[in-house]
Amino acid sequence: MKGYTSETIRNVALVGHGGCGKTTFLESALLATGVIDRLGKVEDGNTVSDYDKMEIEKGFSINTSIVPVEWKDSKINFIDTPGYFDFIGEVNAALRASEAAVILVDAGAGIQVGTEQAWKACERYKMPRFIVINKRDKDEFDFYKTFNKLKAKFGETLIPFSWPLTAEIDEELKEAIAMTDDLLMEKYFNGDDFSDEEIKKGLVKGISEGGIVPVCSSAFSLGHGIEGLLDLLVTYVPTPLQHGVYKGFNDNNEQVEKMCVVDATPSAFVFKTIVDPFVGKISIMKVVTGKLTSGMEILNERTGKTEKLGKLFFLRGKEQQELNYAEAGDIVAVAKLQHTVSGDTLCDKNDIIRYLPLDYPSPSLYVAIEAVDKKTQTPLEGVKISVVNEKGKKIWKHVTLTALKEKVIPSWYTIQVEKVPKGYQKPKNQKIKVKAVANVQKYKVELTKEAQVQTEKRVDTENFDKTTGNDHSGFSSDNTPDNENAVTAAKTGDASWMEMWIFAGLMAASSMILWFFRKKRHIR
Repeated sequence: MKGYTSETIRNVALVGHGGCGKTTFLESALLATGVIDRLGKVEDGNTVSDYDKMEIEKGFSINTSIVPVEWKDSKINFIDTPGYFDFIGEVNAALRASEAAVILVDAGAGIQVGTEQAWKACERYKMPRFIVINKRDKDEFDFYKTFNKLKAKFGETLIPFSWPLTAEIDEELKEAIAMTDDLLMEKYFNGDDFSDEEIKKGLVKGISEGGIVPVCSSAFSLGHGIEGLLDLLVTYVPTPLQHGVYKGFNDNNEQVEKMCVVDATPSAFVFKTIVDPFVGKISIMKVVTGKLTSGMEILNERTGKTEKLGKLFFLRGKEQQELNYAEAGDIVAVAKLQHTVSGDTLCDKNDIIRYLPLDYPSPSLYVAIEAVDKKTQTPLEGVKISVVNEKGKKIWKHVTLTALKEKVIPSWYTIQVEKVPKGYQKPKNQKIKVKAVANVQKYKVELTKEAQVQTEKRVDTENFDKTTGNDHSGFSSDNTPDNENAVTAAKTGDASWMEMWIFAGLMAASSMILWFFRKKRHIR
């Protein structure tokens, strides 16, 4: 992929309820532009943007993915977001890196929870938006019925839109264009027609200010409406240079504002971090000002440490395409940054800025996994567990509880204890379902100390447990030493048990030999 200038770049977030067709749209767009030669399907697990193992397993998007599409000498950086509101933080991060959003609506389902959440997120970020009613091939599709419901819910700014625009544009659209400029309003009241240039100017301004929200229809799975939507986005989505000011703070904690321009010191905002099994940590960032180049040194404002940028590359799903530089407004990825995490600002050390942090919602369900002593309820370290999916496959193997804090465990998974501290036993129930307790998703690994065995000559075989080394013959707990360093309990128990069996075997053998000789003498 060639490098693009700021004027030819569009950054667009795809938002909407799960299953409305965001990923299918990207597949159709990549097919239409010749990037792929076969249309992938979400249910088959072979789409470009849903490449994660869990996404393929579940059949829906979980992570934000970047899929650039080249169209008519421009590049549209599509940011595919998860549709389910469990991942609304991913949507917020994607909108921070975009100049516009496309809200997709299922023609059969109409307005859903994800539709409303997407609209609210666009309102919060004052994001120019388009609405696409997808799956118009359904029998129950009725454009104006769905459009009227959308308009009743989201307001009068919604305008039915078809592409390409004809000379006789709709009266409702003509009025909306007139509202964007006093001269156009005067011309509208005089009954004069708008020129093509005036229509484009009015639409660009109206869409960018939120006064016009175009609504169109499509059937992306059949390839209908792909080229029209790409044309619409290239023509009417604001370029990064037309974006409003980016707010932040300088090294004196004073509020400052930056415009997206190429002729400035470099600065970038990291809005997503992923881990590649081969490359390692990848930081995805939007270049706000200046230009980033491979090998340059840049300051991490949060840590105060300098990062050296390795090779820059574009992402298209999991595919990586190297490039030498990225201009203001572009989205680029860098691997193996040592001190950088999502939400960090990278900038010139002589022009320090900290852009506003990512807006993640407060969690409604917390994940807490801890190992405790069953008797004292004291938290323990040194426990290793594996996370098992519903098919019995270990997703994460032998991880510590500290490492597990960085992962999200779905409620349909189970946890298997693999290793416990010295002197403790594994719980009997090895695979335990993760359950929600109030608003805390907690799994408590309760470990029991190994009891020390009484060193007596006689062993009560009926009450002795060879697995744990515990004597259940009726001794009270006060008679059982509670010494944390008495780790030889199980070994002592196993040895005593082995001696008993050897002795019993010898006795049985002696009895058999004696019986044999008696029988032989009786026969004689």
